[in-house]
Amino acid sequence: MLPGMLVLELTDNGLARDLVPAERIRHVKGEQVLVYLQASVVNADILTIACDRELEHATGKNVQAIIRRMMNDFGANVVVHEGIHLPVHDVKSYFEANQALLDYENYYSLLMERPVHTKAKNEAPARFEHTAATHRSLFGTGGSFAGTVQDSVVFRTVTVAEDAKVRHSVILQGGQIGAGADLDYVIMDKDAIIEPGVVLHGTPEMPIVVGKDAVVRAKREEVLN
Repeated sequence: MLPGMLVLELTDNGLARDLVPAERIRHVKGEQVLVYLQASVVNADILTIACDRELEHATGKNVQAIIRRMMNDFGANVVVHEGIHLPVHDVKSYFEANQALLDYENYYSLLMERPVHTKAKNEAPARFEHTAATHRSLFGTGGSFAGTVQDSVVFRTVTVAEDAKVRHSVILQGGQIGAGADLDYVIMDKDAIIEPGVVLHGTPEMPIVVGKDAVVRAKREEVLN
């Protein structure tokens, strides 16, 4: 359980009670507790009334805080989710969530048992040149790969040139990685470009983030005549 998460203890009739911070929970054998996934289904009229009440009293609470209070005031039915849970709240957790999808059981649980249907992108499959080397990675469609990719999640229409190395990274749609570039623990946003020869090495705790549409150039050595 992550700090700041909430735990719901179930009553016999399935209603939640004793909504308390997870860090105050101690495991007791036989006790049934659930981690609150920060997701709720609330009647719109009731939520509007609750928000108006909080505005009237100027409490300064956000929507999640209001919902948590409503759960205390009115009780809540609990839907148990026993599959994979990948909370994303900062860069590190985003990176870890993507890396978790490289575990087949996680991938199957999230995307195969209950498929997530998004807008169709009908295009050619990814193309792998004879120089490409891949290991334990996910690839989207429409890309072209001539370099090495391992332990990475690669979105659609990404290009990895020959002699480039991509390890432990997340490369979003349209990323271009030039020849001889070396990426380790990197997150590339959409349509970013890594020019030939660039070396970017982050860490699991602090991946390097390349912004959307950014162009990263290798350091040029000045030549004096």
